[in-house]
Amino acid sequence: MFAENTSWEEQYMRTILEVNAHKMPERITATRQAIGGRLRDLEHDSDHHAERHKIEDALRALSILEGEAQEW
Repeated sequence: MFAENTSWEEQYMRTILEVNAHKMPERITATRQAIGGRLRDLEHDSDHHAERHKIEDALRALSILEGEAQEW
């Protein structure tokens, strides 16, 4: 699993670069958890619009990747 202090962006990059189909579900789950944690951090902060947009893009990409990984 990933280190606690690893940012969601680092985890996301590790996930999209993963080539082992058996590790992909764990990577996707860990990345979604990291994103969820970051969204909780931003919950009462109206700033960070660019990061929120990146998160939305990352979540869409993870959904696509998850579907593709099932076909591997």
